Amino acid sequence: MAFQSKLASLEPRRLRFQKRIKLLSGGYVKPDSFPNGEITVFPWDASTDDWLAERVRKGSRDMMLFDLCAQVCDLNGCPLESFVIGDVNTILLVSRALRYNGIMEYECTCPNPGCRTTTVETIIVPDELGRVGEKDASYPGFDTFTLPDCQDVLQVRPLQVKDETIILARDAASKALMTDRVMHILMPIVSINGGKPDAWEEAVRWYNALSPSDAQYLEDQENELYPHLDSAIPHQCDQCQKRFKHILDFTAEFFRPSLKPSHGTKMASNVRPRVEREGANSKSEGSAGPNSGADGGVGKRKDRSAK
Repeated sequence: MAFQSKLASLEPRRLRFQKRIKLLSGGYVKPDSFPNGEITVFPWDASTDDWLAERVRKGSRDMMLFDLCAQVCDLNGCPLESFVIGDVNTILLVSRALRYNGIMEYECTCPNPGCRTTTVETIIVPDELGRVGEKDASYPGFDTFTLPDCQDVLQVRPLQVKDETIILARDAASKALMTDRVMHILMPIVSINGGKPDAWEEAVRWYNALSPSDAQYLEDQENELYPHLDSAIPHQCDQCQKRFKHILDFTAEFFRPSLKPSHGTKMASNVRPRVEREGANSKSEGSAGPNSGADGGVGKRKDRSAK
């Protein structure tokens, strides 16, 4: 006997439950591919898990999350190498959340040593995460700022997938010249006082000559200016009233919960999709309720510190 489903449609879920979101970069890297700065994201499903499992089995983990991004969104003709890193992270989070109706669940522990109260919270992705460094249609592809001590005027751009490819493929001489972190700081620099270093050695000498405050200011500005979702969520402990920010630990392992973590890699155990937890309370006693609050203008970030 043939079965009769109550499904309203047999359209594949990849198409039926896809979501249009606005890229925080505004899609400036290829406006024709992202009309109105928007992109289509597909829901994470079993086929995504299978793709990841096969990549891990083959041991080809370099660029894995970037290639995964291309699996769960429609790049619409934009080369993956041109895509902005912050947009990659946003798409992976949204795709993963779509599997669970856009809701993520996480455990939050008060940092007060005399309290350490743990509660279970939920958050809607991406709506309740702050939008940092968001660009509009007028964005020229770089931001400009002045270092406070030396007064050098810098233009910096968001990091792209092609930059990570270069950093991953460096030879021993390049790694001896500068660490990955320093290269991540120097790579986004478009110009210094209207010019650009002729070689990496010159850029490194300039960076090493900066005052400590200028070096920190450069890094802070790059972190604030590149488009990304803010994973620091304000909280206030119900027990001791301490205010703090909980950082959602979205590591690579978070995206592979069905796989055994690789040796030496920490599982992001405090963040998980909202799933049925049979035999357990869905919310800890005394857990702070979600309240929408002011977030400094960076987005509709959920603020659990308001009372």
